[in-house]
Amino acid sequence: MAGESTSSGRAARRDAGQILVLFCLSMVAMLVALALLYDGARALVLRRQLQNAADAAALAGANVISSGTTPGCLNSGVIRTAVATAAKDSVKTNLGWSDATVASNVVVSCPTDAWLRNLAVTVAINDTAPTYFGRIAGSSNLAVGASGTAVNGSLPPGRFSVVEL
Repeated sequence: MAGESTSSGRAARRDAGQILVLFCLSMVAMLVALALLYDGARALVLRRQLQNAADAAALAGANVISSGTTPGCLNSGVIRTAVATAAKDSVKTNLGWSDATVASNVVVSCPTDAWLRNLAVTVAINDTAPTYFGRIAGSSNLAVGASGTAVNGSLPPGRFSVVEL
């Protein structure tokens, strides 16, 4: 019996260090997962902010469509200055961006679909979400974008309205 306890004691001592290795590996895996979750959540929060700003800017541009001497989104094939200005001013107000940031990250356009022609405004906003833990993997920023479209006009068979798409 003394021999049996000695052999099982050796086996127990030999296996005792394995749990420490498994614990360390699982801890590293959990930390990597948490880091990805944190960076991804920051990007999703920024995307939601951009989506809200794009929707508000499209509505601001659509509100201007029926005003002015030449109503509509386009004037001789070019987007009306008043429509683009209203949309970009809305982005500046909602996101607190400067004119230079808005000029490089915001695109205001008029859809070319037959039923939306000259009645709708589309605003696309692009930005980058900084990553804290992604830098370890070599990615310092995540590209994030959103777009919103709003209609101001009579859509068949509806009545005059402002609609966010």
